[in-house]
Amino acid sequence: AFDRQGKVPTTYAYNLGIQYKLPFDAVLDMSYVGTSAQHQLQRRNINAPAYGAGFAAANQDVTNNTTSTIQGAKALPVDFLRPYQGFGNISYIEPSSSSNYHSLQTSVQRRYTKGLLLGVNYTWSKVLGTQTNDLPGINGFGAPHILDQRRANYGPLDFDRTHNFNVNFVWDLPRATENTSLGYALNGWQLSGIYRWVSGEFLNVGATVNGLSTYGLTGTSQLEGHRVVLLKNPGSGRSSDPYRQFDVTAFASPNYGSFSYESGRNFMRTHPINSWDLALSKEFRVKERMKFEIRLDAFNALNHTQFNGVNTGATFSGVNSTTITNLANSTTNLTGFGAVNSVRPPRTMQLSGRFEF
Repeated sequence: AFDRQGKVPTTYAYNLGIQYKLPFDAVLDMSYVGTSAQHQLQRRNINAPAYGAGFAAANQDVTNNTTSTIQGAKALPVDFLRPYQGFGNISYIEPSSSSNYHSLQTSVQRRYTKGLLLGVNYTWSKVLGTQTNDLPGINGFGAPHILDQRRANYGPLDFDRTHNFNVNFVWDLPRATENTSLGYALNGWQLSGIYRWVSGEFLNVGATVNGLSTYGLTGTSQLEGHRVVLLKNPGSGRSSDPYRQFDVTAFASPNYGSFSYESGRNFMRTHPINSWDLALSKEFRVKERMKFEIRLDAFNALNHTQFNGVNTGATFSGVNSTTITNLANSTTNLTGFGAVNSVRPPRTMQLSGRFEF
């Protein structure tokens, strides 16, 4: 289904920049760059049971003889509780999503002169919105909410990276000797590299409660389920302890009657990218039209350990509980809730040669 009365998706882009020539053949470039996107397309399920429908007394199956006391266990099947009976899920496409981006983008570029090329750039930015992707799914985490989309999902988008700092350079190393024979091997080496420091990806905590009916804690189905309850500030989402990347006591499972408003999206980040990539190379001239190049590359040259993935799936002992049954520890559950479960690649080196003729 499509909203034919909706507004036209619109995006505005604006920027203001200045350039200034610096000493040492360098140029400073500083800009404000922003965008505003309104009436972007999203997709939500308009034929899902209402929140709490599976718990309502009028929607219980009187022929169900189960002795279960779990709320929703005796409810009628989902298809009986849909607004438009006789149909399954109906994905309604509408221009109701929005986002905004603001950034300060700076760079200093030194052109290649006197054996050195240097580039430094830094971006400080923030992007907020209700949906990261066009036409997202209808029932996953962060899916468009059927009641109050802005309350449920407005926040930093998944690709937001507050800080993005990069340095790149190419440097012709000084001559090592004036001796012609030794200079053939020792002179003419070139060192180049790239340094990156980029804010980490977001972490979102999921809450699993065992023993629920198909209507979960929301009393509906075919929509996003409940979210974890945020009791206090869980921290930044990264620490030096591989088994405690955040405060695991900051979370609880919700109670029956959830509307998926218990917490927002993207309130913690994993560790940033912090890496040096270096290369050392030299060309050996064989004849006028023949040369041989040798190159040594080192990715993550300093072999800096960088935590990446984190187990953010908490399993709670019951409804409205703070007891987490899958907590990580250093002996019996190394990759449990709150623990690092993957790292970025260690140092990788490669040696290559190229012959040109």
